[in-house]
Amino acid sequence: MKRSMRLLKLSVIYMLFFWFTPAHAYRIYFGEDLNGSSTLPLSSFPGATAAQSSFLALINTPTIEDFEGFSDGKSGPLTITFPDLGDAILTGDGLVRTIESGKTNGLGRYATSGTNYWSVVTSNTKDKGFEIKFDVPIAAFGFHGIDIGDAGGRLALSLFNGDEPVSTFSIGHTVSNKANGAVFYYGLIATTPSELFTRVSFSLIDTKPGDNVNDGFAFDDMTIATAHQVRGIPEPASLSLMLAGWGGLLWRRHKNRIES
Repeated sequence: MKRSMRLLKLSVIYMLFFWFTPAHAYRIYFGEDLNGSSTLPLSSFPGATAAQSSFLALINTPTIEDFEGFSDGKSGPLTITFPDLGDAILTGDGLVRTIESGKTNGLGRYATSGTNYWSVVTSNTKDKGFEIKFDVPIAAFGFHGIDIGDAGGRLALSLFNGDEPVSTFSIGHTVSNKANGAVFYYGLIATTPSELFTRVSFSLIDTKPGDNVNDGFAFDDMTIATAHQVRGIPEPASLSLMLAGWGGLLWRRHKNRIES
């Protein structure tokens, strides 16, 4: 009897540890297509598109912000409405730009869908960048990045739950003149409830410490999803029910052994 109770306790402790200990093992999706031209946009970007497709394949009814609903020159704060998920507020450096399809802004930046994108010029030596705050906890976030890295800067993405840091990623795009007008897609998906976030922050990292890096880049097709939209992420309520079910099953087995 004592041995059975000990096994029951150990099983419940193990399940609690397994489900609620932060793992920070996000699924990352990345694909890149180099260019090298400041005036000619890529007509297609198969690497980025493949990464985006793999990312979206795990999400039910994703919501995408393509900035087509904003006028050229619109700066932050920007209220982004995601249907059924409330509003997100984009603040910091940047503005919406409208560039005719088949053209760039002359510096390698353009939209990956439609004609609008979010444009940013920033520096690693100043507190510049932008962030997005969400109304609800987010489990998945993806976007296109255009013309990032040609001036020597690497992009960093930081996740927060309120004011508490969750994780930071240095996005592994190419840093060279071939990044001029290049396109990549970057997506991340949480794998545990502890990895959910309510704020994302974008900043610039210098690839050579001490260098003064100034870079302009563009973003498009920002996608978010909550835990219930992502296949394979148990939500806290579901976890509680699961644990209760497992605990009940173990107890019934223990009781049956006593009675027999």
